[in-house]
Amino acid sequence: MVIWIAERRRRFDELSFTRVGAWGAVAGLLVGMVPFVGGSNSTNLPTWLLMFAIIGPITRLSAVSAGGSLALSRRAEKLNFLDARAGVAKVGVTDG
Repeated sequence: MVIWIAERRRRFDELSFTRVGAWGAVAGLLVGMVPFVGGSNSTNLPTWLLMFAIIGPITRLSAVSAGGSLALSRRAEKLNFLDARAGVAKVGVTDG
């Protein structure tokens, strides 16, 4: 919903990979910070190193995941998977 509102209500497959990846990275950054907001470091590692080890991979994976979701969306649109009635006529089933 946030992407839909921020991107002026464009459809998901109309967005660019760069923008979707950036939104995914922002989401990963926010999710990666959750363990550090309310807790304390109970390991011998410095907090900055622990943050880097957790937030970095989550941010990168979220950006890649967002880009992959966009690629699947475009592929589905290209193959007409989003049109539920497209396959109905092929098998001889009709409405009504």
